Amino acid sequence: MSTTVEQRTVRNTTAGLFAFIVNFLQSIVLVPVILSYWGTIKYGNWLALFAGFTLLQTLDLGHQNYIANKMNILYHRDKIELQKELSSSLIIAWSIGLIELIITLIIIFSDNLSGFLGLNAEQFELATALILLVLMWFLFGSVGGILIRLLVPVGKYHELQWISVFIKLVQFLSLFIIVLFKGSILNAAIVYSIVQAVLTFFVLIYLRKKLPEFYPWWKGGKLTIGINNFFKSLALTINSIIQQLSVNGLILFVSGLYSVMLVPVFTTTRTLSNTAGNFTSIINSAVSPDVVKYYSKGEDKKLILTLITTLFLSGFVINLSLILSLYIIEPLYKIWTNNELTFDLNLFLFLAASVSFSNFGMGFVNYFFGVNKLKQFTYINVLKVACLFITAYLLVGFNELHTVAISVAVSELLSSVILPVYLIKNEKPELFKGHYKKFFIISFIPPILIIVLAILNLISIFSFIMVTLVLLAMLISYIACWRMIDIEIKKRIVSIVKSYLKLSSRQS
Repeated sequence: MSTTVEQRTVRNTTAGLFAFIVNFLQSIVLVPVILSYWGTIKYGNWLALFAGFTLLQTLDLGHQNYIANKMNILYHRDKIELQKELSSSLIIAWSIGLIELIITLIIIFSDNLSGFLGLNAEQFELATALILLVLMWFLFGSVGGILIRLLVPVGKYHELQWISVFIKLVQFLSLFIIVLFKGSILNAAIVYSIVQAVLTFFVLIYLRKKLPEFYPWWKGGKLTIGINNFFKSLALTINSIIQQLSVNGLILFVSGLYSVMLVPVFTTTRTLSNTAGNFTSIINSAVSPDVVKYYSKGEDKKLILTLITTLFLSGFVINLSLILSLYIIEPLYKIWTNNELTFDLNLFLFLAASVSFSNFGMGFVNYFFGVNKLKQFTYINVLKVACLFITAYLLVGFNELHTVAISVAVSELLSSVILPVYLIKNEKPELFKGHYKKFFIISFIPPILIIVLAILNLISIFSFIMVTLVLLAMLISYIACWRMIDIEIKKRIVSIVKSYLKLSSRQS
């Protein structure tokens, strides 16, 4: 049964919102429990271990993403070619997973684990835990990460999201139980690995039944095609490494150059600021398959309308949420962390500004990523990580955690706003002409207001009167944006909201 873009957006967004709720509840429930039963140092060690594990995965995430993007495009052009690309990618995926395992063993047996994780903790436990996690990824994650992406081009992205939600929920419950019984970090890694392996096995069985036209997955594969795609995907692999450095690498930066005890402060505050930002990922992920489809078919008008629609919706929700949260964020943080951690308003405000900047450019960045325009995508990510760590190193002498957040905000301004706008303007100049240009200028007012508020707080000029004035200014800017955009975009936004409300009423 065919569906409209609005229906697909609502269906995908609903699944994404549920995933967000699970992730948010996981953070709310798990953080105070871990702090109470494990303590700050042990929790910091777990966060650093998992950040290191995630960094190691990036060696094949680029390959996964490249194949997934190619399958999305080929599904609308040539399904036979899609089958060849899929089957040819599997042996490469396993090979990359093996390389990750070998690198892990080299790090451990060369006594470089402490330097890699930025920790001075029990080596045997952390080493064993890391080996188990990477071994699980080698056996199931590399190949499973490609196969599950088949659900996207066939119009079942929402099913992929529900599967991810279920896996995360089971992992959350298993970790929760381990912590309650005061299990070790090694116990947590063992249970996490077993859960991931078992659930991935059942997901593969589900994919075989759901998409029989592509089974056997290894049918028609050619090593030459796989190797060729691997070298083409290296740009995305580099991008994946760069992106992970800006996320999990930052955790290792804090644990290594500041203190492992500050890692929970940084990650919990970033969780709160990213809570609003998750809506951007949800809505952009929901429309990403349609963006790729419009690009594949050369339907530029629909592509532009989709980008503007998502920017308006995500900006309205995220920026207003960030400002409204300031009225309640500090007391909630104290309750959430059982007063084990100290709330840093400077840290939160600059992280909030970075989220606002990221939201503004995410639609453009995801466009370059989704259609495999790797040169532009690489420029963006190289600038992001270079600016992030150069600024962070320059400010580390101040010995204040919020300087890390300042570095994040500066890097997002350059890499998520200035550079993407320049690149998309060169490719789609019609997007920045006439009333569209005015729309983008006014849409950038809310992010500017948030960074100004962060700077004022940094120099000890802050009050809730100022917060209220910023809130009113944001509302005025979004009213102006609404009056400016095309009637077709307004109809699309109203249709999405109505469809979502109908879906919500049926579910309730």
